[in-house]
Amino acid sequence: MKTLVVIRTKSNPSNNPAPVSALAGKINADIALSIYDDQADWTTEIEKVHFYRGGKWSGLYDFFACHPEDLENYDLFWFPDDDIETDAPTVNRFLEIVKRQRFELAQPALSPDSYYSSPIVLAHDRFEFRRTNFVELMMPVMDRTMLKRLLPVFEERHAALGIDLMWHQLASYPDRNVAIVDGAPMGHRRQRNTHLKNRMKDLSVDIQVEKRETMSAFGIREPWQVVRSARTKDGLDLSRSVRLLAALVNDQFRNQGRLELQRMSYLEWAGMVVGQMICRPDAPAFDRSKWKG
Repeated sequence: MKTLVVIRTKSNPSNNPAPVSALAGKINADIALSIYDDQADWTTEIEKVHFYRGGKWSGLYDFFACHPEDLENYDLFWFPDDDIETDAPTVNRFLEIVKRQRFELAQPALSPDSYYSSPIVLAHDRFEFRRTNFVELMMPVMDRTMLKRLLPVFEERHAALGIDLMWHQLASYPDRNVAIVDGAPMGHRRQRNTHLKNRMKDLSVDIQVEKRETMSAFGIREPWQVVRSARTKDGLDLSRSVRLLAALVNDQFRNQGRLELQRMSYLEWAGMVVGQMICRPDAPAFDRSKWKG
C-alpha cells in the first residue's frame, strides 16, 4: 500500500523537537508539506509543497483540491501535527501495523510523557493495538475510501473539532478497522490547543464556535470512549470483557507514575472504567440524516 504523509506546518519548522518532515527519505512513505504561514522564501528538499493560510483541516481540503491526483495515487494517508516527536523506525512500525491489519482509521498511541486529550490515547505497554471507538484529530491515518468520505466536511473547517467524535462510524467495519496503535507510541510535548487557538485568533476564527456549529450541523453526540478489543504484543486477542478491563486499568495505573506533563484526574479514571463497563460503542454518534459526505 502506497502511503502519503501530509503535514500542515509553518514555513520554517527547524525549531520543532523532531518534526516528521525531517524523516523524508527515511520512512516508507512520501511526504508533502502544507504551509500555513506567509513565509514563502523557505526552501526544502521535499518536492511537494503547498501553501494555504488557515487551519489544519481546511488546509488539507485545499491541498487535495490542488492535488486531486494524490487521492488516486496513494492508498493510505497520514496527517500528523507538526509537533509530533518520533523517529523513522517508529513511523515505519506504525504504518506496517496499520497496513497489515487493514485499518481504515487509526492513530499511534501517545507516550505517557505527553499532553493528551483523553486517557484512551495513552500507550499501553502490553498491547500492539486496541480497537476503539475514538481516534483523535492529532495524527490520524486513514485509507482512501475514508478520506474521500471526509474531505467535503473539512472545507472551511479549520480545526474540525467534534468530527473525531463521530468519524469512526464512517468506517466500513467500525468494530474491526478503527484502532489506536500501541506498538509505535509517539510524543506530544507542546500544550494542546494554545498554538492552534492563537493562530486561529489571527484569522478571526473562534475554534469553539466552529466546534459548536459542527456538532449542531451533524447532530454529533459525545460518546463514551471504549476499547472494543485488543491484541497483546505476544499475539493474544482480548475481546471486551472483565479481563480486558483489568488489563487496561493495570496498564493505566503503571502509566500514572510516568505522566510527567499531565496527570489523570479521578474523573478520567472513573470515566474510563464506567465507559468500558457500560458503554454501547455502536450507539449512534451523529445524525446520519444530516450527513452529506
